[in-house]
Amino acid sequence: MYLKRASEEIQLKVHDSGIGFDVARARNGLVITRMEERLKLMKGHFSIDSKPGNGATILARVPLELEDEAEQNYLDRNSPDPRDRKDRYP
Repeated sequence: MYLKRASEEIQLKVHDSGIGFDVARARNGLVITRMEERLKLMKGHFSIDSKPGNGATILARVPLELEDEAEQNYLDRNSPDPRDRKDRYP
């Protein structure tokens, strides 16, 4: 797994050499759908490369600059650290 800044974006890459899975079937579930939705809200991109028996690689990319205040508000409300959440601290 790595998290890095690459030119004008942040990249998160997770790889494992486990049993892998069928990506088309996995897209029918909520976990992948939610990840894709959240990245789209931040103008990001999401990809999965996996095949049964060959492990899996997930790549998420998010631009460093947010385009508008609505995107920043989303991030403020959904921060994993409660100390950063604007809705909890007026």
